[in-house]
Amino acid sequence: MFLPPSFKPDSVVKYPLLIQVYGGPGSQNVNENFKMNYGKYLAGSREFIYAYVDGRGSGFQGETMKYNLFRRLGTIEIDDQIIAAR
Repeated sequence: MFLPPSFKPDSVVKYPLLIQVYGGPGSQNVNENFKMNYGKYLAGSREFIYAYVDGRGSGFQGETMKYNLFRRLGTIEIDDQIIAAR
């Protein structure tokens, strides 16, 4: 998650949230690499919160997590994105 420079956790100010949507089984958005993109630009200069979510079915989290989507593609990973947004 990338927060605006002016973000204060105890503030009542609300910020727009932009989520990088999960890309499919075995993919991974959250990692230790930094790459600049438009979402990070918005977080840094336009007062947005920008977040990545790796829900069930995403890669590199073990076989159980990966195979949660077996024969259920388009169901539970959408729920994970909605839960993260709330």
